Amino acid sequence: MAVVTLLLLVISVAAMWKLNSEGHLFFFMPVSVVYFCVITSLLHVVIVNSCFKDPRSFVKNFLLLSVGYLLLNLFVILIFIFNHMKDVHAAKYFTVTFLILYLAYLVLETVSLSLFVTRQRREAQQKLAEEASAEEKPAAAIE
Repeated sequence: MAVVTLLLLVISVAAMWKLNSEGHLFFFMPVSVVYFCVITSLLHVVIVNSCFKDPRSFVKNFLLLSVGYLLLNLFVILIFIFNHMKDVHAAKYFTVTFLILYLAYLVLETVSLSLFVTRQRREAQQKLAEEASAEEKPAAAIE
């Protein structure tokens, strides 16, 4: 996640300088990257911790946090648009930038959690296989 965040920060700062040279104020680009990095990291930690506490509630917690995350982002977009109604270009660029970053971090989070769940499932299957083979050895020794 750190590599993606650094790459997005560099791209957003470069875009901010390019667009500012045209007379626009796009200070929100690097701030948006940091916002998504922090929020996505917090959500990831909460979801992973909930999986360790109660694996059965993982899907419920994941869906609840995903909907909350979507509503929070919608709220941020609406606040920015209402505060910058006079500067339509800034509101439009902010919305497009924000949605691109939202999709990028959503894909990153989904891939990360998918790999986590796959790893957890594999470890659980290995543990069950080890327990089954441990039970078979004493039974074979008794016969």
